Amino acid sequence: QAYRRKGYVIPEAGRTARGTNIANLLPIEQGEQVRAMLHTRAFPEDRYLVFFTKKGTVKRLRASELRNIRKVGLRVITLDPDDELISVQETRGEDYLLIATHSGMAICFRETDVRPTGRSSMGVRGISLREEDYVVGAVSCRVTMRDRAIT
Repeated sequence: QAYRRKGYVIPEAGRTARGTNIANLLPIEQGEQVRAMLHTRAFPEDRYLVFFTKKGTVKRLRASELRNIRKVGLRVITLDPDDELISVQETRGEDYLLIATHSGMAICFRETDVRPTGRSSMGVRGISLREEDYVVGAVSCRVTMRDRAIT
């Protein structure tokens, strides 16, 4: 699920405060966890959100598809029952995606290798995993043309 909240809706508290339960701010269901928070003022056509799951699935979604998020949220990815979301990255459409697994394997590929899909799709295989292996982290990075370094 994707939710949208304005920053001023979240109550301000002091440094020593205990905070507010997320269930009081968002209509999350029992068992749901917050996996990513993205700061954005608009959803431009040239930006994407890339979702990475524990079983190696990658999904690329146009950010503009999230313009009209309802109060109850918007389902943006379909997951297998034994899969879970690891990371969500905002990209510019020409970034590289890097996925790392628990057993030390990694893969880096162009974002354009993953075609943008709709909200109801599951995504595509981003990395093939061995038995008992799982994705522990994923990031997006840009290649600068000046020194051809990945940043």
